[in-house]
Amino acid sequence: MKRRDFLKRGSMLSMPIMLGGMGVSAVQGSKLFDFINTDNDKILVLIFLNGGNDGLNTLIPLDSYGILTDLRSEVIVPESLVHEIPGENGFHPRMQGFADLYNNNQLQIVQGVAYPNQNRSHFRSVDIWNAASDADEFVSTGWLGRYLDELHPQYPEDYPSDEYPDPLALTIDYGLSETCQGKVANFSLAMANENAISSVPESLAGQIDIPCYGEELQFIADSISQLNQYSDRLESVYNAGANLSDLYGEDNALATKLKLVARLINGGSATKVYVIDHRGFDTHAGQVVAGQTETGVHANLVGSLSDAVFAFQDDINLMGRSQDVLGMTYSEFGRRIRSNAANGTDHGTAAPLFLFGECVKGTTVGNNPEINADVDNNAGVEMQYDFRSIYATVLKDWFDMADAQITDVMGGEFQYLPILNNCLIPDSTEEEEAFAKIKVYPNPTSDYLTLDVEVSTGQYSVTVFNSIGSLVHHEFTRTLSTGKHKITMNISHLIAGNYVLRIAGGNSAHTKRFVKI
Repeated sequence: MKRRDFLKRGSMLSMPIMLGGMGVSAVQGSKLFDFINTDNDKILVLIFLNGGNDGLNTLIPLDSYGILTDLRSEVIVPESLVHEIPGENGFHPRMQGFADLYNNNQLQIVQGVAYPNQNRSHFRSVDIWNAASDADEFVSTGWLGRYLDELHPQYPEDYPSDEYPDPLALTIDYGLSETCQGKVANFSLAMANENAISSVPESLAGQIDIPCYGEELQFIADSISQLNQYSDRLESVYNAGANLSDLYGEDNALATKLKLVARLINGGSATKVYVIDHRGFDTHAGQVVAGQTETGVHANLVGSLSDAVFAFQDDINLMGRSQDVLGMTYSEFGRRIRSNAANGTDHGTAAPLFLFGECVKGTTVGNNPEINADVDNNAGVEMQYDFRSIYATVLKDWFDMADAQITDVMGGEFQYLPILNNCLIPDSTEEEEAFAKIKVYPNPTSDYLTLDVEVSTGQYSVTVFNSIGSLVHHEFTRTLSTGKHKITMNISHLIAGNYVLRIAGGNSAHTKRFVKI
């Protein structure tokens, strides 16, 4: 029995192999590449903000600061300490590194990232983000696992090889990342730190000929042999590499992990995907220190994130590998707009997502969230962009995947976002703003809502979400011609409450809050 067949049939499908014993405007709108090459030298570094990051205290919308002072008085940081950036935004006082990266065009912001029908369970929402599935769809593979399946359909049979001596993905932790789970096996190996690089004794040698479970024992022996080959390779790469930046903080656990990734890259590793878990963001209580809201648990978390990423980017720049490495943060959800009585915030909906590296555009996609003084107690920040649009754009513009392959990997077509530059060819084109003017009225309203919008020709989707991010009304998805349009919607079936109207098309999305009475 081949190892691939055994993995398909056996109960060891999810057994971790650990080192050291441990439709709108589809993505084909991209114009960056005129050729297709599904296997390149690009590296993706994912940082999971585990627990649900409070986006409103990470990237503070200064145009709503006065209202936020009332809605989240227990946690909001002093405005005078915020690192202000263009666009009426500012980073948390502990995030000087992110502010510097943004001002140097090495940090990309995408506002309001979530998915329709937000699930506020940690476990389920993490599954959705890892799988890139619909909220009501259960998928056993990860989006990067499916991507790697396209490149390496025979994995793990005959891996490692002379052509691919390195692990295809690494999780810098004690467990494997489900985002790298393929159809047959998980493409990632777990490597908690440099001390975890060690070989496992191979007590079973040669062909095993045992009537009962002989094939299974042979599989285990082959897995140990593969593990040891990868361990030897990682040790060699680590010893050959070096860190060139002196900015890494010694007491910053995330920086230590990113420092390891940078050293492996410098040592010649061709691993395509690194996944890092940055834990602690479930800040229901004690998010801040009372009376000193710029300090506390969340301040330490975003501060270590900012400092670690800044040091890592400095390292990659000094190595001359800045055009080969892209970083991205993600989190299962944001926090609610209103703070709670325990100096914390509860599970919410959308939050900003950050990409970093030389090849990001260094801009902000999307608008500041709309914050109303009468927002529901359970309301989160409204979704502007589906996280799968970012994934699909990364597959297209970073990993050079063909449109048909992206559709297969993502299970459909998603909006293309202008977030990356082609570092090989200087980008001089300006993205066209799809929306010129938007007006929603009457507000409050009872049975009908009118949307006045001026657009350029393209396909647009008009939807309505309730205050907890559930899709409650789909008006249409269709092509609109250039010019002004008046769209009247019958919303009499909605119960009284606060809602968000979303219109998306081209490379843009806009949201407007309204009240149904």
